[in-house]
Amino acid sequence: MLLHPAVQGKLDSIFATKRLFRQDLDQKALVALSRLSPEVGVKLLSCLDGQDSASVKNLSAYFMGIMKRGVVSTENLPDLSVEQYPCTLDSRVQAVIDSFCGVGILERMQIDEMFIQRLAGFHPDEALVILQELLDSDLDRVDNTTAFTMGIIKKHRGQARGQFGSGPAHSSGRSSAIPRSSAPRAPRGAPEGLVPLLHPAVQGKLDGMFAARLVERGDLDQAVLEQLSTLHPDVALACLERFEMRNLSDVRNKAAFLTSVMREKAEEFRSTPAPCFDWDASAANALLPPSVQALLDENFRTKKVERRDFDQRLMEMLASVPEDVVMPALDQVFSNRTDDVRNMSGYVTSIIVKHARAKR
Repeated sequence: MLLHPAVQGKLDSIFATKRLFRQDLDQKALVALSRLSPEVGVKLLSCLDGQDSASVKNLSAYFMGIMKRGVVSTENLPDLSVEQYPCTLDSRVQAVIDSFCGVGILERMQIDEMFIQRLAGFHPDEALVILQELLDSDLDRVDNTTAFTMGIIKKHRGQARGQFGSGPAHSSGRSSAIPRSSAPRAPRGAPEGLVPLLHPAVQGKLDGMFAARLVERGDLDQAVLEQLSTLHPDVALACLERFEMRNLSDVRNKAAFLTSVMREKAEEFRSTPAPCFDWDASAANALLPPSVQALLDENFRTKKVERRDFDQRLMEMLASVPEDVVMPALDQVFSNRTDDVRNMSGYVTSIIVKHARAKR
């Protein structure tokens, strides 16, 4: 799931009152919310819910402003429990919807309360089958993906009881229809605002492992990092800690090994809560500024360049150069054709040096 279950539950409870609508908060606002501690997130949502927002034209921008200003005190934060803030959807179903929105298969602005409530009416296994059917469809020919999904829901209505039983929607039963960590399909258009692929705490943990040479950047491919990005930060950090504890010198395919660790931990944390990590301490180890990391992640995703092209030495150089030099230099790199570049690290270095000299 993109959001902590308590934060998602608090959001769902606000949507249920109709004081806010699901279309009011876009993907960028929810990603920003996901980076706050759950306690602060719930308190900020309570603050938003208490505002008279009837005259606010852009609630996403308004909420982003609230988050940036940090208008809530870190004292007297609420004690969170999943029971206190129950989610409308099963966590596995919510996680798949979040991943669909993250890569552009669904648009947050198209998801209304009726869509969520109808999906919540299915057993989670059947809901995952519905989303899998959406994923397998030729969406390039679909003008309104949400309406198309509603058609799939209508088709499946009446079949759920016979095939999956009429148990509670929030079952903890296992399903293999769509893995929790799936990263389905690349978006058809570039995102409005670039954000780093990984949560800052997870990126910081990885960067620390790269710096210690426990693993090389080229060892972990785009697919495994996208899978890691869909996990809650505490679960992702637990996976990386388990990965780090293993003697990796005899592991040939480290990406496949990390994937197996994620699968193992996902099973474990279905029955026991994930440990809590110090996100700020881990995020402090992040090598690059978020804007630089986000620009790299976007171009790795679109295959403009490969992750293995940016080795540790080059990444450390990017970290040592001012951001106002690095960003235009990378923009130039990614706007040029790089098919014939044999030494990407050398090529990127030369462009950064040119921009640094021009800045003097």
